Amino acid sequence: MNTALTRRDAWGSAALFVLAFLLYAPAIGFDFINYDDQRILLGQPALFRHTQLWPGVQAIFTLLPREEPLLVRDLSWLFDSLIFGFGNPLGPHLGNVVVHALVCALALRVLRKLGFTPKVAFVAALLFTLHPLHIEPVAWAMGRKDVLSTFFALLALDAWLSAEAQEGPRRVVALAASLLFVSLGMLSKINLLGLPMVLLAGSWLKARQQERPLARATLAAAAVQLVVVAALFTWYRSTVAAYGLLGRGPPTSSPTHLFELASLVPAEIVTYLEHLLVPWDYSLFYDVPAVGIASSPLEVLLGWALIIAAVVGAALARRRLPQVSFLLVALGLTVLPYLNIVYIGIITANRYLYLPSLFGAGLVAIAAVHAYPIRPLGRALVTALGVAWLVVAMTQHVRWLPAWANDDTLSLYEVTRSQPTLHGYEARLRVVVRRAEGEAPGAEREALLEEAMALVQAGYARYDALGVEPVPGYYNYQRYYLARLHQWEGRILTATGAPSEQIIKAYEEAYAISPASRLIVFLLADAYRVTAARQRAADPDAAAALAERSLALLERYVGLIETPQDAARIQGALDRLLAENPGLQGVEALRARLGRTDLRNRASRTHHIED
Repeated sequence: MNTALTRRDAWGSAALFVLAFLLYAPAIGFDFINYDDQRILLGQPALFRHTQLWPGVQAIFTLLPREEPLLVRDLSWLFDSLIFGFGNPLGPHLGNVVVHALVCALALRVLRKLGFTPKVAFVAALLFTLHPLHIEPVAWAMGRKDVLSTFFALLALDAWLSAEAQEGPRRVVALAASLLFVSLGMLSKINLLGLPMVLLAGSWLKARQQERPLARATLAAAAVQLVVVAALFTWYRSTVAAYGLLGRGPPTSSPTHLFELASLVPAEIVTYLEHLLVPWDYSLFYDVPAVGIASSPLEVLLGWALIIAAVVGAALARRRLPQVSFLLVALGLTVLPYLNIVYIGIITANRYLYLPSLFGAGLVAIAAVHAYPIRPLGRALVTALGVAWLVVAMTQHVRWLPAWANDDTLSLYEVTRSQPTLHGYEARLRVVVRRAEGEAPGAEREALLEEAMALVQAGYARYDALGVEPVPGYYNYQRYYLARLHQWEGRILTATGAPSEQIIKAYEEAYAISPASRLIVFLLADAYRVTAARQRAADPDAAAALAERSLALLERYVGLIETPQDAARIQGALDRLLAENPGLQGVEALRARLGRTDLRNRASRTHHIED
């Protein structure tokens, strides 16, 4: 089979680059959003706020451990800051759009080198380019790791396939380049664990096409890749473990964990298939599937049926349809790291399908291209399905891409979906309550506070509808967002001048759910302080007890402190508490303890910004 790249392939890649760039060009002018951008990028000036390259490189390689030690991704952000200035969203967004356009161009090149026909390769790359699933990783600054790791993954596959056609020193150089790209990809996003096996599957596909056995040298090169990937993964895991982000949940081999996986993994598979085939109503953060929320038996059965069908299909297709077999294997290997098998974190996310969707698009392209010539039914069916999918996909693109412009537009999109998520309600509350707090008393402020309270009540109703039953030992995002809803209710009640008892009740409910939230602890402490000040004249003893409760909560806050901003917040709270309660014991001792607190390497155990 002739897989030599032609001028038509080059023009096709160029066209895909231009199309992808034009589709996502509006994202270049977007702002940051208050979901990881603040903590992982903007909250790290020591890493990225530099006027010269070398100090930034030193910081990135030495300021460890940290939450995401993705050295190559971080270097790309450093270059953004050097060129456009730290805190300027233009750099991260422009970089994402350009890298995504390069990925789309590379997709066609790699598929052609894998032996796919020009028509199948172009249809697959076009589907990948047009799929609105990619809006999240491209339009979000945090998506840099997804687009960059996929870029290096495709370069690695391209170099690996080039080595198949080379001998002697040229082959060694191509294999070395592939190993370099795999390493760069892993240090852009660690989830490329299965990439060496994808490369090996590509070699197997080429061997099948050329009717020759798989070379031993290829197996040896793949073994080297696996060793390097294992070493990088071990380093990464030990680094984030030292930061404090691992160790939550039962051990991987425990019966409890295996029981959860038995229903969770198939539910994830069904969800991902739905997101791939039906590009509609996407969200940044999905409520289900999740630990503690039962998946339907039908969904679990369907998920297992899909898993079995994919495995059996890959095995049966290896002789007569080796390209289908390769795509199924590559799809499985690139999805597998996101199935929460070792560690259950965020269950499903659109960005997780960025690279896997290319192989899924290849399967759809093969089916469409082979069904189209079957007249008249095949052509009519393929045309109808293609047009319908394109209309839905472009409609979702028009709806969702502008939503990523800023916090206001994204949160508004989330709460106007057919079924808003808990995260969507919380994100919208953040915008509405802050806006209300910044307004002068009047009708506009009252309307915003009414809107905010309605969002809180809708969030509570959503939580009840989910039927959450927390599983001991697992972090539960739904409970986290429930705590945030109570927290926002407390802030709304404060803004409306509600009785102190109602405010404290809301914050106490939030604290009971999330006692490690620094912001909730602080707000509850401040509510007790304010209540103590109000009651001092009428009931000095009750006021003293309330002040002591406030101090006890501030003491807990010191134990949770992570940033200089936390320290400043506590100092201000202690100043106010002591000014209002001159005889309060323990304030100076807590000040001294705060002064001894070392903020270096203090680990954040949540995935969310505290504002």
